[in-house]
Amino acid sequence: MRKSLKRAALIAATGAMLIGSAFSAQAASAYNGQWCHEANGGWWYKLTEDGKTFLANTWYWIKDEDGVVRCYYFDYNGWLQTGKTIDGETVDANGRWVKNGKVQEGDASKEYATSIDFAKLHKTTTSSTNKTTTSTAGLKKNGGKKTYKSSGKGDNPKSAAATQGYTNSTVTGSTITNSWANFQFTLSGATPKVDTTGSGTDIYTDSDTTSDLFITYYPMDKYTAGNTNIDTFITGFLADARGYKGGAKAADIQLGAYTFKQLTKTVNTPEGKMYDNAYIRAIDGTNYAMVITVEKNGNSQDYLSSLKTMAKVR
Repeated sequence: MRKSLKRAALIAATGAMLIGSAFSAQAASAYNGQWCHEANGGWWYKLTEDGKTFLANTWYWIKDEDGVVRCYYFDYNGWLQTGKTIDGETVDANGRWVKNGKVQEGDASKEYATSIDFAKLHKTTTSSTNKTTTSTAGLKKNGGKKTYKSSGKGDNPKSAAATQGYTNSTVTGSTITNSWANFQFTLSGATPKVDTTGSGTDIYTDSDTTSDLFITYYPMDKYTAGNTNIDTFITGFLADARGYKGGAKAADIQLGAYTFKQLTKTVNTPEGKMYDNAYIRAIDGTNYAMVITVEKNGNSQDYLSSLKTMAKVR
């Protein structure tokens, strides 16, 4: 879990606009969202039927099947977090915000999303002695840039059957090096951070003032058994609601020593247009795809000048 991520998710739904901060929500909403469960055991909460818009990077109040509003935390990829401490607050095994061992309840007059199939997640009933009603005064607020987050997380090569000696990248100053994926480049305009949580993300940036960049890895056969072809992988990636659904292929692009496949996506938000770009190449000798995702808000930078410094290290 990246405690440094402070971006709120700006969620657009038919007939309503939901601003994804559990601790600063103002307007009530009757939008029916839906809990979704994946084969990896993870849960996420979609707000549109196609799954392209969902809760991410935020705490959020959700009105559960039993009519009680409870608070949950979703990471930057939109995965519900369970059984851990985030920003100094605790979530239980079901992802519900707790204080002193008691599940906290929200104000039903404030903004929340509504679950329509929550019973699939919570099969047991919480006794009245294990919950309390509380205000949110004094809690930390998730501030900063508001953005859609519709790209999915990758798969951690460290846990794959054949890892080819996988290691995370290292950062020296602003220079990122990864001998496993065989690349090095110098990032300007943001501070790169290494992810060691096993989420499938290797490097990311966290900025409230400019674009964000993520480098993730996916097995080439993620969508088609036995696949080793990058174009077949991209076809699956473009059809995956937790991948790059809603995007389109663009012309190949040269980023330093490598030719990448390029995908683009434009999202209209109440704060203006957001331009997503993804750059994808096969990593030699691994049967993994390297996916660079840039989330570009308005006129913020696209990182291309930095990415074009990419060199091989072996």
